[in-house]
Amino acid sequence: MKFYEKDLDEWLADTIKEIKKFTDRPVEVRRRNKQRLNRIVNNTLEQALNDDVFALVTFNSNAAVESIFHGIPAFALAPISAASPVASNDLSKIETPYYPDKDKLHAWGCHLAYGQFHLSELKSGKAKQMLEKQ
Repeated sequence: MKFYEKDLDEWLADTIKEIKKFTDRPVEVRRRNKQRLNRIVNNTLEQALNDDVFALVTFNSNAAVESIFHGIPAFALAPISAASPVASNDLSKIETPYYPDKDKLHAWGCHLAYGQFHLSELKSGKAKQMLEKQ
């Protein structure tokens, strides 16, 4: 949010207000711990996504990527994010979210993976080993 000079609390209030224009579904806010190492382990994003989540709304977060790969649509509201190719940014569509097809998800997943490894990991074969473990 700092990059876009946005205030988190203001963005949250505005976004919740906008969501409520288009749905009466409950809105749950999950704040990210400022230090990723201290995230609460017993309430992971995966556990939250398994708890009857209809859609995920974020400004710009890896949570959108995780949500989409989990089969739950995401709304990524930053001008551009890693999830932009397969997420929506139009909250008026919150009740009819975009679900990318398998081919689009596969192509997007490959695109993300291409940027995850250092050249030395590609040369040594470590990248291939890590992908084959999945």
